Formats: sequence, structure tokens, C-alpha cells
Amino acid sequence: MHNNLISRMESTLTEADLRLLCLVGCGFTNNSILLLTTYTNQHSVSNRKRIIADKLHLDRPLEELFTMA
Repeated sequence: MHNNLISRMESTLTEADLRLLCLVGCGFTNNSILLLTTYTNQHSVSNRKRIIADKLHLDRPLEELFTMA
């Protein structure tokens, strides 16, 4: 499963998507991500995270990507 996910990341995510994914993976909250990036509000952060999850064909929140065994 992870190999397929990595292939999807390489082919579908932009550099900005990967940066956000790294922040999520490091455990940053939406509010912290807002302070560290150019997003203008927490809704924008949440929306972008959902878009990335959709690009990766995840059926759960992006944060759960880092807790999957």
C-alpha cells in the first residue's frame, strides 16, 4: 500500500502540497500551519488538506495517513 501511495504522491502533489503534507506529518495543527505559511485562514488550511487527501484517494483525513499501520 505504501509503495502505491508514494507513487501517487510523486505524480500528483505539487511542491506546496508536499510542504503542507510534511507539516501535517510533523503534527502541526491547522493554526500552527496558518502561522508558518501563506494561507489566510484555518478554513483554507483545512480545505487544502482535504484536496490533498482527495488527490491521494484517501478515504480518511490526511492526518490519519501518518497513523496508518
